[in-house]
Amino acid sequence: MTWLQQNLKIALAAIALAAVALVFIISGESGPEAEVYAVLDEICDGISYDSPKPKLSQLTSAKELSGHFVESPYLVAWPGQAAVTNRDAVTGLFVYLFSYATEAKISMSSRQATIDGDRAIVTATITGKATVGGSSERHSGRYRIALEKVDGDWLITTSEPSN
Repeated sequence: MTWLQQNLKIALAAIALAAVALVFIISGESGPEAEVYAVLDEICDGISYDSPKPKLSQLTSAKELSGHFVESPYLVAWPGQAAVTNRDAVTGLFVYLFSYATEAKISMSSRQATIDGDRAIVTATITGKATVGGSSERHSGRYRIALEKVDGDWLITTSEPSN
């Protein structure tokens, strides 16, 4: 008998353990970091669409997305633009974005999170592509996003372009 036949259970357990470790290494996200990234991914997915939404759906989606922000956030969507400083204004910004373009795709890359208890800072490159009046528009920039955990949910407190 070979060693593998004699120690099959040990070999299978080692392979399973290595597979689990590999999944965690490849994903690189677990615990609070994964929760924070999930919120940001949900916002990107919620803003992205392939065809215009009906007006009522735009408002509903905008309200749901604004629920990911604290009551008085500080949000600067584009460099040089005035800050949005309350949740109703965040809803209005999302409604404007939904009605502005016939299609939109928002993505986030090169993100790095620093988490300290119930506070998180994420720096990421955010890229937005939209079709407006038949023309394609694109914006990409590096942003600093601060979140805090409120009643078990990660909410955005600030989001602004970073230098």
